[in-house]
Amino acid sequence: MATEQQQQGLTFSNEVLESIAELAATPIQGIRFRHGRELHTRYPANGNSKDVHVDVDDHDLTIYLKVGVDFGTNVPLLYERVSDAITEMVERMTGYTVLSVNMSVEEIHFSADDTINKVSTDNELHDGSYPFSPMTEGMQS
Repeated sequence: MATEQQQQGLTFSNEVLESIAELAATPIQGIRFRHGRELHTRYPANGNSKDVHVDVDDHDLTIYLKVGVDFGTNVPLLYERVSDAITEMVERMTGYTVLSVNMSVEEIHFSADDTINKVSTDNELHDGSYPFSPMTEGMQS
């Protein structure tokens, strides 16, 4: 953490704080930001996305995420990983304190490969226990 003297002369825009939080979470398997921005895009991307919002009170932050998740993902475990990654990166880069990370799941993403027989079960974020196939339910002949 930065000293109080260092923090007095150093500030970060909300857009930069939001970008740091998003970049910290993006590599985690199972999470998707709804705008589909590529990692190589320059940050901030002119404020078009509000998938990440940061409330700043002095040097204390509350971070809000609106995300999509991959079908079959263990969302509580995903939230824990995302929260830890964001907190670690934001605090390390800024010296600010992250009070909380709040994640709202707004979308579920799945593909034609997400069937009972094809879902990967070797990833601990996916438990492989699906009651039906999302792509074939009700389509039997």
